[in-house]
Amino acid sequence: LSSIEKASSSNMVKRLKHHHHSTEGRHFALRCTLGLVALGAVIWGSWPTELIEIVNNTGTTSFALNQQEDSNSHSESSLRKVKETVVRETCNCEAKCSEIESQKSATRITAAETTTPAVKTQEWDDWPATAYEEVGHQLMTKGDSFFHHARELYLQPGKTDSEKPTLFDEFLEVYKARPDPVNLCGIRINHAMALFLAVKMIQPTLVVESGVNQGVSTYFIRAASSTTKIFAIDPLEKPICNQGERWIDSSELTTNLTGPKFVDLLALDWKGMIDRGEVDPDKTLLFIDDHLHAFQRIASVLRHGVRHIIVEDNYKDKEGATDMDKKSTPKQYFEAQRYRTEADWLFRNMKSYAEFPPLVPPIMAQAYPGERKRAGGFMVAADHNKDIVHPILRPDTNAEDLKLYNRIVTELGLNPSLEDKDSYMQFMNYNQICYLELLPVPRMLLE
Repeated sequence: LSSIEKASSSNMVKRLKHHHHSTEGRHFALRCTLGLVALGAVIWGSWPTELIEIVNNTGTTSFALNQQEDSNSHSESSLRKVKETVVRETCNCEAKCSEIESQKSATRITAAETTTPAVKTQEWDDWPATAYEEVGHQLMTKGDSFFHHARELYLQPGKTDSEKPTLFDEFLEVYKARPDPVNLCGIRINHAMALFLAVKMIQPTLVVESGVNQGVSTYFIRAASSTTKIFAIDPLEKPICNQGERWIDSSELTTNLTGPKFVDLLALDWKGMIDRGEVDPDKTLLFIDDHLHAFQRIASVLRHGVRHIIVEDNYKDKEGATDMDKKSTPKQYFEAQRYRTEADWLFRNMKSYAEFPPLVPPIMAQAYPGERKRAGGFMVAADHNKDIVHPILRPDTNAEDLKLYNRIVTELGLNPSLEDKDSYMQFMNYNQICYLELLPVPRMLLE
């Protein structure tokens, strides 16, 4: 055989290995393999009778050889005919294998072009909302965080007899002792639960609180951890909304950057503190409650490696108490098309995102005569609930949850019907407070 014929035969052996898994491929592989074996017989001068029978049975070729005649006695003419037949059949098989490969390649390309991965969603029984792990929706989620498991974490029993029966029992005692029971321009039970849980779960070495006002959020941070450092930041020396004196944490671990001592969180010496080992960005929690541009602040601290962020006023699209509120929150960016570039960037750089669930659903306030606050931040019974996550408790549908709800309002001295303003504000003040866990940033990219 010529070198070209031998190379073709060797190439065929390699290619046939890729077609053994299909019925058509197996058929042609068998025929071509037998043809190659026959070809080898011609080369080395050995032609067993059994092989002739197998080749004939598979239809690979119709060799007209005498089964009783020894292969060594073949005439040169007979061998030439066998050689020509085998080479012809081998080429035919190679052409068929090429056809099969082309069909498989076309199938792979078509599948890659037409198949779109299914978007992950989170749904709840007897609740109209669906959270999508994709930007462009009024309710977005990503990954898995403690906010996703708020009910279990708050209501599961403690591990020892000396602990409170549940984390919620511990929180409720803390909440009852809060420095300002009304906290007119600050967080109430829904957002206090979110902040308290985050500090408990992350156990940060530093919490940077941007927006202090009366000091109630500082109080909950300290109640959740006696060992974390706190930077309490606020440009004002006194609280707004006539809330009297600001609560000041007496711990030496708290640095109050308020009034004349004010330093904006973006003006902090992040690089110096990190280089000196004073701040561990991986164990730092940023609590944003300053009504400034939330997205810009998130993007800015990401450059320093800060990974844990809570946005307290996570307003819905076109809502907000300030101009910045109306065009900067994660919820707005993830929903509105006009922010798609920024939203895609933030989505790619997050490990997880979740909005903390309200304690009870809006329907619990059906007796409240007031209207929904135009700026947002409050729930009303008429809400469609398609843009908020399932509540922690469902006293409207679950008897055990109703018992716990009645206990809570009794201990707080509130009205379970929520028809009065104070009771309504305590439970219906909810602004989709969210937690973002950002991806680690390579050290060489940190500023």
